[in-house]
Amino acid sequence: MKRTAGMGAAAARSMRRRAARPSVLPDDKPISIARIARSITSLTAFGALFSTILFAGRVLVVARFDPDVAAALLINTSLTVVIQAIIMQLFPFLSYIGGLAAIYIGAYRLSERPRRQGVALLLTIAGVPFILPVALSLSDIFVTVIVGVATPVGAFIFGWMRRSIGDLVLMFAIPLAFLTLTSVGALVAGTWIAPETAKVGGATETVIYTLASDGSDLVVFSPGDHAVIRLPASSVTDRQYCRNQSESPTLADRLFNPPIIPKCPTPQKIGRS
Repeated sequence: MKRTAGMGAAAARSMRRRAARPSVLPDDKPISIARIARSITSLTAFGALFSTILFAGRVLVVARFDPDVAAALLINTSLTVVIQAIIMQLFPFLSYIGGLAAIYIGAYRLSERPRRQGVALLLTIAGVPFILPVALSLSDIFVTVIVGVATPVGAFIFGWMRRSIGDLVLMFAIPLAFLTLTSVGALVAGTWIAPETAKVGGATETVIYTLASDGSDLVVFSPGDHAVIRLPASSVTDRQYCRNQSESPTLADRLFNPPIIPKCPTPQKIGRS
């Protein structure tokens, strides 16, 4: 009898300890929109910082870590172009995070409020196009499947199961890791400015990157000389945008007819004026 009573007391203590623990079930404390917004804001701040660091890394890589060349690149690049380059790197990230959040919230509301399934379903469907800017810009099929298919499906499942916001942020970490790896390719790809093929002084075609123009002069970065050079505008002829030979076709290139852009020639040294 005493042993039975002791076991009963132990079981009662165990039940009290379990009752005192904070519940981790998502149904006990629904995730608020404000909490999701705070998490997305934090991720956005991270994306802005990462894009800025990525841009600085591209400048250093293009300059081959020469501080003088890097300074010349920045001095001759307008602030507007710099901001546009950072935004172009940041926009797909923001679009992707917004798309995942929309899918997650839509699925969450579908399971929470069945009477409002129309609005929740519309929100879920609306999140899909926001995934496309990132998915279409990738060239590796495996990364495209992970980022463009598996993660959005995971966002829907997490929302439907009403998982915690911590799980959502952890889910974001998966595509962010893959996107970070693919961003290394952006560092190697070259400058943030479109390359051009041109003839300088009637010489052989070469590759230039136009940094600035004041009408009479052009300030260009010449990869053949690895220098920032000011040239008379009249000496630069037959200018045409070209595609770097190292660029791999993206998913968008495979699905749509890409614009016909000639490949860039091998960079040559150009004459100094």
